[in-house]
Amino acid sequence: MSVERSIEAVRRILSKLLQELGRGGSITIVNISEAAKTLGVPVPIDSFMELLQLMNIKVKRTENELLIYEAIDKVQEIARDFFSTLKASRAVAAGKAAELIAVLSLFHDILPSEISNAGKELGLFEEKDGKLYLTKNWNDALKIFNNRDLFSSAP
Repeated sequence: MSVERSIEAVRRILSKLLQELGRGGSITIVNISEAAKTLGVPVPIDSFMELLQLMNIKVKRTENELLIYEAIDKVQEIARDFFSTLKASRAVAAGKAAELIAVLSLFHDILPSEISNAGKELGLFEEKDGKLYLTKNWNDALKIFNNRDLFSSAP
């Protein structure tokens, strides 16, 4: 790519950012290789992005960065909550199952144990060696949870 084309690409990106900021929006740019440093805690990027999107926070991913359309302090708060919930989820589940439990627990504001129990009832988790594992792929399991009114407190 020529220098002129690179400069033009940077100008387009800056123009979009300035337009967004001019509308009163905040944008947090997270370099993926330094995400833990920016967010304050290490979190699995794909699951964190999904959580943000469920919370109606716009996220765009490039090859090296996340553009999160929210203020840095709010993004860091969500990351800390996710990290803490993920640690608790890993006590009962492994891998992607723990990530799914953490995402759903935060999104629905309920305990990870309620998510794991509901997932077992739906056949989405199986237990091996004392830990829960997904029986379906992550996206399918997320859709099944979110298409059901499992966590409604309505009478």
